[in-house]
Amino acid sequence: MAHRTSLEALDRTLQDLRDNTNVMGGVLLMLSGEFSQTLRVIPKSTPADEIKACLKKSVTWEYVKIIKLTTNVRAQISGDEKAQEFSEKLLQVGEGTYAIYENTCQITLTNDLHNVVETPEQLINEVYPSIAENYTNSEWLRERIILATKNDIINGINNVIQEMI
Repeated sequence: MAHRTSLEALDRTLQDLRDNTNVMGGVLLMLSGEFSQTLRVIPKSTPADEIKACLKKSVTWEYVKIIKLTTNVRAQISGDEKAQEFSEKLLQVGEGTYAIYENTCQITLTNDLHNVVETPEQLINEVYPSIAENYTNSEWLRERIILATKNDIINGINNVIQEMI
């Protein structure tokens, strides 16, 4: 989620330090990340500003060689068939190959891709059943997570969990 200007500044700095006009001053640079995840958040910006800030819009992007991981090791090691199916569907959504409705360009999330809950308490009970008995079990906790778009949402969920414990 680095701003593209960070990569461009690194490029210019390495060129200056190494007295080399090649990209990144001739240094091999390895970037890692999930480029299909959310764009960087820029306060008081427009969606166009956020897209313009992404690494793919950098002048150095044309020199990037993308190497994709093809195996979900966590799903493979666990031997959980449902986890493997979920990871494959999730990749399809991210790559834009999951079936869409042509007239709306939207997807339908089937029940195996999501659970609908009405309240934060229901969400917590779905993800952390019996949290009061299991909150000290690191193995049990390691298999569960709630993601949210903003820290204040997570802070609220954390407060509810603490009250349950």
